[in-house]
Amino acid sequence: MAGRPPRPAEVHRRTGELVDPLFAVRARRVSTSYINNTIIPMLCRKAGVPAADVRGNITSHRARSTIASQLYNAKEPMTLFELQAWLGHRSPQSTQYYAKIAPNTPSKAYSEAGYFERNVRTIEVLVDRDAVASGAAAAGEP
Repeated sequence: MAGRPPRPAEVHRRTGELVDPLFAVRARRVSTSYINNTIIPMLCRKAGVPAADVRGNITSHRARSTIASQLYNAKEPMTLFELQAWLGHRSPQSTQYYAKIAPNTPSKAYSEAGYFERNVRTIEVLVDRDAVASGAAAAGEP
């Protein structure tokens, strides 16, 4: 199979860097609407996956959002500022949209912090195990 034909790089409208678009036809960049309304639905049909989910249609921006969230929630995650640079955002406020914490992250962080283990004696003093075991605590009895 032949490779992509040579094509002049174009100047990125925000960064001023020379870039090669991923999708191009006859040396012209394919529009975002064509990618979202034609290419992605076709690829979804061919792959046998839905072109939409509970969040809406699958779009090129959704892929960017998913990757950014995965990088932020990785085992060795990017910091907010690293992610900001990677996404090309001017401010961290824009990046916070992508930096959503995965549901298991807070409980995992709590567990790894060892708070419970360090404070188990305090908890034992505050909780009457006999009242819990007998059901008296559930009945509202002291």
